[in-house]
Amino acid sequence: MPDLPEALIAAKHPPEYRLHKYWARKPSNVVAAFLRAFAPPGGRVLDPFCGSGVVLAEARALGLDATGIDLNPAAALIAAVTANPPDPGVFDAALAGFLAAARAALEADYRLPDGGVLRYAVHSLIAACPACGTPARAWDIPPIKRQRRCPACGAILRFNLAGGTASAVVEVVTTAGERRHDPALLAHQQAASTAPGHAPSAFMDVTLLPNRRILAHPGLTAADLFTPRARHAAGVVRGLLDAAPESVRPALSALACAALAGFTRLIPYRAGLSGGGPAWSVPGFWVAPIHIEHNPLLLLDSWARRYRAGLGVLHARLDGQPPATVIQAPAQAVLHDLGAQAVLHDLGAQSARFDLIFLDPPYGDSVPYLEFSAVWNAFLGRPVEYGREVVVSDREAQPAGWAVYEARLAEVVAASVGLLAPGGAVVVTFNNLDSRAWAALLRALRGAGLRCAEVHHVAPAVISAKAQFAPDGSYQGDFWAVFRPGPRPDAPDADWAALLAAGLPPEVVKMLNFE
Repeated sequence: MPDLPEALIAAKHPPEYRLHKYWARKPSNVVAAFLRAFAPPGGRVLDPFCGSGVVLAEARALGLDATGIDLNPAAALIAAVTANPPDPGVFDAALAGFLAAARAALEADYRLPDGGVLRYAVHSLIAACPACGTPARAWDIPPIKRQRRCPACGAILRFNLAGGTASAVVEVVTTAGERRHDPALLAHQQAASTAPGHAPSAFMDVTLLPNRRILAHPGLTAADLFTPRARHAAGVVRGLLDAAPESVRPALSALACAALAGFTRLIPYRAGLSGGGPAWSVPGFWVAPIHIEHNPLLLLDSWARRYRAGLGVLHARLDGQPPATVIQAPAQAVLHDLGAQAVLHDLGAQSARFDLIFLDPPYGDSVPYLEFSAVWNAFLGRPVEYGREVVVSDREAQPAGWAVYEARLAEVVAASVGLLAPGGAVVVTFNNLDSRAWAALLRALRGAGLRCAEVHHVAPAVISAKAQFAPDGSYQGDFWAVFRPGPRPDAPDADWAALLAAGLPPEVVKMLNFE
């Protein structure tokens, strides 16, 4: 097998891996490098935390047979589409019909009285002053040091959805680029956005788990994150998916989920959106005091272009490989119904063995994947099993602390390593500034009888804005380690020396040294 290159630098995600917003997606060029270096030709790869499916697709492109597992139904859908893209011709035909049906059902809702087409409506939350009761719109009060104050008495105003705060349309932007503020048009869009004729979508009435950290207040439902018009549009799209041909329904569902965040009220209106397109960029369910309601047909069209390009590339890479280097059967499986723990035990009962196990476990309390995916899973109508999630979360219902995280992580690691073929390797990618996360992972790996063979630091393709402004509070890049079964080296600090050599902060290594 080839060696790893001396310098591992992540490349930006190519079109085939930009099919959906999903957190902590690993760079495909680095994934491919590790697969080439540590998986034998024609070997089998297991990814028990498969996320968006990058490992599965890259393994298949190399002629490897891969099995992926993820508890999150939304992730399992994305991974299935990424690893098993539909035929481009069949998909394009179905997509054209899907978009045409969506336009026929929704176009009138976004047509302006003068015949123009809405690009998006800008909404301003309205709050009543807690001191004097004066109602105020966030649009009319410029923030000073991130605070808005009552124009009547100077008290601090709170603009959020927790109290059922209403909103008002304060600006209309057309597809022709016009920004309009004439009162008649604003009133028209206010009525259109809140029209009682928009049938509610019962499948969106899923209550989110209360969690102050991600701004999910008690009683918040997925439906609350949409205007009535947008919620109706989501229901129409969901109905079209249910009627789509089975062969392309997963890909169309993934596309619709990718566009769904843009349907919500989670898109802040910053600088007139002059710095980029609309995006859900805040790690939580924050409805900004001034936010937008987007025309969903434009979002679907935009994602359709992205899917045509990305799925075309994937299909060419995965199905167009010479037969001698591509494992045609068994097909790759993305399993999620019972969680990684149960699926791994089932695989063990079937005597399944894998040459490479790829471990990219959740980073402790960094990303509550299932909670963040609640709107997508509500839209898909997929039940979520929070009780098996490997995470640290202080949500009010089914909280999970560090002890729970460590126990569940150890269970998944042990069950995975139990499926390792003789001579196999475990590739682990991880990063966290909290030593408790590292301790949980390394205890799990050691408990499974593994030793650290080598460690690499992979520089990121792009340094996040958070990391640029708060370098001491954010990590840059990821650590990739290779573990193998066997006794630990004679030198007791060999694992820690490897971590230090790779660039892990010394203070973290010191805290991890629990010999």
